[in-house]
Amino acid sequence: PISAARQEANAPSAWTVRQALMVTAQPLDGATFVDEGTGLPSLPRAWAWMRGRADVPHLSVTTPAGTSAVLVDGGSEGGKMAAAQFVLRRDAGKGAARAPMPLRFRSSAAWLEAPAPVSLGAEPVTVEARLTAASLTRPGVYVGVVSGWTTDTLAGPLVRLVTTVVVPYRDSDIALKQIRIATSQWVRVPFAVDSAQPFTVHVASGAASPPLAYLFEPGGMPYRDNNSRP
Repeated sequence: PISAARQEANAPSAWTVRQALMVTAQPLDGATFVDEGTGLPSLPRAWAWMRGRADVPHLSVTTPAGTSAVLVDGGSEGGKMAAAQFVLRRDAGKGAARAPMPLRFRSSAAWLEAPAPVSLGAEPVTVEARLTAASLTRPGVYVGVVSGWTTDTLAGPLVRLVTTVVVPYRDSDIALKQIRIATSQWVRVPFAVDSAQPFTVHVASGAASPPLAYLFEPGGMPYRDNNSRP
């Protein structure tokens, strides 16, 4: 897209190229945003989206806690568990407009409540996506995306606020001991452990090649003592 744009005497920003690739990507069945982003990129579709379009506004996202992952420990009273906060800022670089820009939000998950609309100007704005417990009773890893849109919907969402909720299995949970994984597939299995107690993970397979178990620490980093286990 960049070389094609230059042949037409256009110099799109890196953000606009990134936006073109994300808006026109093909989603993959069964994959979350954490796994695939917006999907498989398509250069022809991205170039068609970029032609004749001005640079889109650039928004940056940070979180006060440094992460948007929420650990849910056994649910909560009243169905309300937590809220994920995000700080939105407009880029002050090329093409940055000074007039307030309205943003409306949509959520991809029933358990993730989209924030109220905001008007984003020169100052950063904090928005809050509330989480409800009604659909998160089973152990697992849940990923929800809140997308932020301007009045130009053809530009696609200018921002994506990703929230990951982890509901861990417990040692006494029978379902943890009965997990089955199809050949060539993978699954995330969060489970709670006592840092003062040893634990064992057993995996078995009838296939010719042995399965692999990868261990990750609570913050998401690979287990520091050789995380791959055949």
